[in-house]
Amino acid sequence: MMHRLLTSAIRLAMLIFDQMLSYLYFSLFVFFIKSFQKLFKEKTKGLPTICISIVMLGFGQLTYSQCPTITAISTTAMDCADGTVDFLISPSIFPLNQGNYIYQWTGPNGYTFADSVAIIPNGTSLDNGTYTLVVSDGLCNSAPKTIVINIIDKPITPLIEKGDSLCVGEQLKLSVANSASYSGTTIEYQWTSPTGQIITASPELIINNTNATHSGKYKVLVVVDACVSDLSTEVDVLVSDFPTRPIAEIVPPVCEGDTIQLKTNEVPEANYQWIGPNGFMADINNPLINGVTPNHQGEYRVRIVLQQCASEYSLPVMVKVNSLPATPVAQNNGPVCIGNGNNSLELSVSDLSYVDGQSYTWIDSITGNIIAGPLTTQTVSIIDFSNYTDGDWNFQVIASANGCSSAKSAATTAHLNFIPTEQARAGTDKRVCSADTVRLLANEAITGIGTWENLTPLPANIENINSASTKVSNLKSDTIYQFEWSLANGVCGIYDRDTLQVFVNDENLMAVADSLLEFCDSNVVNLNAIAPVGNTLGFWTQDIQQAEKGIVITKPDSNNTTVTNLIPANEYTFFWTLSNEACGNYSTAVTTVIISDDDFQAIAGEDIEVCGQSVGTLRAQNESGTWTSLDMDANIQNP
Repeated sequence: MMHRLLTSAIRLAMLIFDQMLSYLYFSLFVFFIKSFQKLFKEKTKGLPTICISIVMLGFGQLTYSQCPTITAISTTAMDCADGTVDFLISPSIFPLNQGNYIYQWTGPNGYTFADSVAIIPNGTSLDNGTYTLVVSDGLCNSAPKTIVINIIDKPITPLIEKGDSLCVGEQLKLSVANSASYSGTTIEYQWTSPTGQIITASPELIINNTNATHSGKYKVLVVVDACVSDLSTEVDVLVSDFPTRPIAEIVPPVCEGDTIQLKTNEVPEANYQWIGPNGFMADINNPLINGVTPNHQGEYRVRIVLQQCASEYSLPVMVKVNSLPATPVAQNNGPVCIGNGNNSLELSVSDLSYVDGQSYTWIDSITGNIIAGPLTTQTVSIIDFSNYTDGDWNFQVIASANGCSSAKSAATTAHLNFIPTEQARAGTDKRVCSADTVRLLANEAITGIGTWENLTPLPANIENINSASTKVSNLKSDTIYQFEWSLANGVCGIYDRDTLQVFVNDENLMAVADSLLEFCDSNVVNLNAIAPVGNTLGFWTQDIQQAEKGIVITKPDSNNTTVTNLIPANEYTFFWTLSNEACGNYSTAVTTVIISDDDFQAIAGEDIEVCGQSVGTLRAQNESGTWTSLDMDANIQNP
């Protein structure tokens, strides 16, 4: 094992020594060869280059060959480059490459390339300059070979500043906005227009006195030293006719404070230019001017602008601002009774505010409806009251002149009264007994007012003459009063009335009749009493026991009546009674009737004497009878 290791080590050492020896030999030969080449070049200057090479074969072999020579350089670079194409630079080299050539290209802007054919990517004039190639075969280098690249760029695409809208007869001028980007010996602008191609040396296209045929699309290309740009983007040119001269109008009349309405026909897509007094301007077809004053008076004109083409101004329209009439003062002839068909409501303008020649319109203030006018008369009569009821109504008047109206007047209030259809009802007649106060009760007045009045020519105090229910005092007994309840409505006065009677019965009147009647042997006698007055009645009565005996009062209701069927030697009693409706039976007088029989004798009694006295007492033996005196001076106290 050790023997093998030793053997391997010896072999490795010998190999290393052999290689070191070979390198020494090679180095000496290279030094010799280079020295030889230097001398050879000096001596063969101007002759084909020979390259000496050393090949180590065994102890070495010396060979020589010619250095690379660049015989020509060509390029694909072309004018009108647009930066989208790669340009190539190709050399011609002798002798031909045997696969051992090394290429070294250099150029402007730090350009380098290491292949046989140099590539200029996306070549433009920015790549212009001198390009140099050196070729090496590994032992010697070729002489440098150069080529000058001078690329002319393709002109950039022109940009037309803008299209245009103009009017017939005006000048069309189109410009290339980026013309400063073009430089060259010759620059030409080729315009494509609706009328054909136009070539200009300047970046402007000018067409004078245009017409409708010049409307359309325009584009341009630029030729710089035979290099042609791409066509520009199209722009539109519109050549329009001038609009027809418009007609200015106004809506009359124009009154101070009103709104002016200017008018002209509407043209689609058109603009409007109004001018007028005091710098007035407007840009719509029907402008309004609010709050007109005399400063707005004058001439107004309008023109139409369509596609930047302006028409002539219209003929002027004159605006005259009329002053407003002064506000009138309204008055009326109220209050008015409008229910009898004869009266009318007279509405009038006051003398101080009435102006001859102006017209006047009357208005219901509540509804705003016109009730009369316009009329030039100072007064108007209203006879149709179908829309009105009883009460106060307000009316206003407006004055008009030259188509202008004043403000509404202050309202005049007219009081209107109607004749109602309701009837007065005073109530039923009343009867009272010796009372000095009574209450009257009538129907309330629905429209207007009710009033009580005493029609009797005797005083009576009515507490509230306008109250349907009121007290009346200070009445006189045994009197018939008449009171009237009347209904009245304003100026229409009393439209209905009714009366009632108040019977005031007197209970203080005394019944008076003969207290004692004596008859001799009679079966018929006369009863006498004082007849009642006023509304008091009187009547005779007897008690039922006496009537059952057949005694008859011939006329009970008469103050003088006969009584029949009396029997002598009896005493009868009769009653005279006063009565009225209110008080009832309130006073009675008693009459005693004595019927004597002829068989009775009067016995006065014994004579008496009085001594120095003026009074004496008479005593008869009969219970009933009558004392009389033959001496007229004697006074019988109770006959």
